[in-house]
Amino acid sequence: MRDGELKERIHEVYTSNYRVYGARKIWRELNRQGHAVARCTVERLMRELGIAGAVRGRRVITTIPGGQVQRAPDLVDRDFVAVAPNRCWVADFTHVKTWSATVYAAFVVDTFSRRIVGWSAATVKETVFVLDALEMAVWQRDRDKQPVQPGELIHHSDAGSQYTSFKLAEHLDAAGIAASIGSVGDAYDNALTVPRRPEQSARSRQVISARTAMSSPGSFAATTPRLSGASSASTIGRTQRRRRISAATTACRGGWSAFQKLGVVGYNGGRRGGAEDVIRRPGENHLSAEIAAQALAAFHGESGVAYHEKSKIWEQDAIYSRVFPERITAEHIVFVASLLRAIEMDKARLGRIAAEARTEDETELFDWFGLRGSIMLAAEAIGTARETLVGEAVSDAYLLRFKKNLTMAEAAKVWEPIVESLLAFAPGQLQDLLVTSTLRNRQAVDTALRNFRSQVVAARKHNRSTYDVFVDQVVFR
Repeated sequence: MRDGELKERIHEVYTSNYRVYGARKIWRELNRQGHAVARCTVERLMRELGIAGAVRGRRVITTIPGGQVQRAPDLVDRDFVAVAPNRCWVADFTHVKTWSATVYAAFVVDTFSRRIVGWSAATVKETVFVLDALEMAVWQRDRDKQPVQPGELIHHSDAGSQYTSFKLAEHLDAAGIAASIGSVGDAYDNALTVPRRPEQSARSRQVISARTAMSSPGSFAATTPRLSGASSASTIGRTQRRRRISAATTACRGGWSAFQKLGVVGYNGGRRGGAEDVIRRPGENHLSAEIAAQALAAFHGESGVAYHEKSKIWEQDAIYSRVFPERITAEHIVFVASLLRAIEMDKARLGRIAAEARTEDETELFDWFGLRGSIMLAAEAIGTARETLVGEAVSDAYLLRFKKNLTMAEAAKVWEPIVESLLAFAPGQLQDLLVTSTLRNRQAVDTALRNFRSQVVAARKHNRSTYDVFVDQVVFR
């Protein structure tokens, strides 16, 4: 069928349906009438006819240019590469239609890591709405111990009236942040996904060269760009993070191959893990890198990091190097991860007992398990008692491992009597900490652990036979 004849059919369907049908409904109607035609053809011919379907509601416009004669210059010029955090923030807002109203969502993105550092939502698009997102970003960086330094940061946005307002400019000036505003009607001036122009600045080329060098083959340190959080660290983007995880699979004394040699435990991650490990949903005898990281951090004295800040294990080099030192082995990871599983199994065991059938001790322990951070604190508490368990000094806790290659279930079974005997002291010695404070309070944690360890030492003679059975299956030199 020729375009001319099709146009007649399209116009007929359009007018006979009160001029509200769009391309999709006209396309379906034509096919119902026996006219085989592609939807894209209907769209093209409707454009040529100058007709369009009705749209429910009214069009929402987010960027309304301000009336100021002068506004801040464009200091970014579409060069969104930053050498460190808090160098360039890009701000914008969008809208979401809901049943009750249109909701506007403002974001502030750090171009170095593409992390949303501030956001706000409102039903009106006034200046205070975008100002809330800015203030949240400044607060967030202060909380992360990466405060904004006056004179270092550029705040870039479009030319909307909210961003050209005097109120926002006043706040930026007070914080020592340079305002940057793109040209009117050009969405690419604050689009982080736009390809950089060929004439990249020297600053961009230096950053790209540095990242390329960091991702070149070589030592583990050379293959892993630094991440954010500590004062000397800096955040990398998602792509670099995936590359870092991939490069890290060889770092754990053989990495993935070390776990393969165990023959019975599949480790679904590298030395560094990430979102990929969670998505794989590890099976009964598999170990996710996220769980391994939490277990290692807790066992080696950082239960606060394991519970409150587990993502920082991957994001901060200082924490990561403590949790995953170069000397770490696959056997030790299985050793501590199976302890965490044994603790979780003990909690599940108590949960299966009917409330009226639990003893007083079981009720107290079950209630203690209901406190935030109890499992990670239990792992650290048992870790601090390692020398009491083995009966002599342990020069390096990372040497602890099982003599045989055990499955995760078998390893957890070995831990079971130890967990049961030691956690009997948890409600009495570790409860006040979790009720009155958090695992972030290191001084309170250390005090509680000293009390816990003293109880374990006092009961050592009574539990010696249980400890001896455990020690016979463990290597600690």
